[in-house]
Amino acid sequence: MLYPTYILIFLLCSGIIFAHPPAERIEIIRPDHLEGLPLERDGNLNKDFRKEVVFGKGQDEVSKPENIEEMIREMFKKADKDSNEKITKEELKAQIIENTNKHLEDGKKEAEESFQEVDSDGDGMHAAEHNEHAFDGDTRRMIDEEKQSFSEADADDNGLDQIEWLGFQHPEFSKVMLKEMAEDIMRTLDDNRDGMLSRSEFAKEPFGEPIDKEMDIAYKKQREKEFDTEIDVDKDGFATLEELLNYVNPKNERHAVQEVTEILDIADTNKDGELSLAEMLNNSQALADSGFVKAQKKLHDDL
Repeated sequence: MLYPTYILIFLLCSGIIFAHPPAERIEIIRPDHLEGLPLERDGNLNKDFRKEVVFGKGQDEVSKPENIEEMIREMFKKADKDSNEKITKEELKAQIIENTNKHLEDGKKEAEESFQEVDSDGDGMHAAEHNEHAFDGDTRRMIDEEKQSFSEADADDNGLDQIEWLGFQHPEFSKVMLKEMAEDIMRTLDDNRDGMLSRSEFAKEPFGEPIDKEMDIAYKKQREKEFDTEIDVDKDGFATLEELLNYVNPKNERHAVQEVTEILDIADTNKDGELSLAEMLNNSQALADSGFVKAQKKLHDDL
């Protein structure tokens, strides 16, 4: 069992390290990036969403041009269930859902492994008292910021067990934590505090001084498109908490349906409603790099 004082020292967004000798140090990071989810934990668009759900890979594996063709061939072979050298909408959707589920399972395994690392003595009490003195003021402030999330995950208020730890690390596995993630995003972006997100609130430019005006304009347009096509389901110009919750839920098949539509728009050159391997290879770079998650790479500052 893991207790709040202990966990909050080691589960920080930036990663905190045990104050043991160098050879024994363990780094546990509560990930901001959640694979297979369209939004990051801080409300930014997941720029690698398409790569993760279509190719089953992330940025590092799909960033090299020489890898893209091989990945397309691999994905095509998996998706073409009837081996007729064509991928239908249904086959493409099924492959996207399979890739999403794989990312979810990978996250689950990662959380299980990190749980064993931080609870190595079996009682979750070891380093809280012994190591707390090793952290500076900034670290302590980050600990305070994690307390609310920890409390939400700790449903029985007696420290995190392995299932609660999974929800804390990966909210997509917990209805409570997924709602908490949606509420955090709502609080961050809802400037007028009316309990809804307007199109302009969701699409507002990132905090800080503009680095590149053209990139900021592209960022805003991408956010507006995402709001219009994916979040504002009833088209009333506002996103409710329920709409935001449905949007961040990776198990919502609407994500797969939308991806199928956009991929066909990109690669179905003969407009027959199916994809050949040649069509996908001819549009390999577009499939890897474009779409509704094409927002420019920005640092994910804490909001």
